[in-house]
Amino acid sequence: DALTLSSLSDGVLLVVKGGVTKEDAIMRCKKSLDGIKSNIIGAIINNVSLKDNDYYYPYYKQYTE
Repeated sequence: DALTLSSLSDGVLLVVKGGVTKEDAIMRCKKSLDGIKSNIIGAIINNVSLKDNDYYYPYYKQYTE
């Protein structure tokens, strides 16, 4: 269970699936982690297509070529 493991760790990374995970689910998760005093050190959004994002795509493209 994530809550049990987070209480045994120095920090937690919250990983969410872009375009799928609902904001209220993320907020409930954060509230649960805060409730047991977990150290949330960051968040990762995965499954995001950078090709659909005009702002980041030029930077992403230079690292993939």
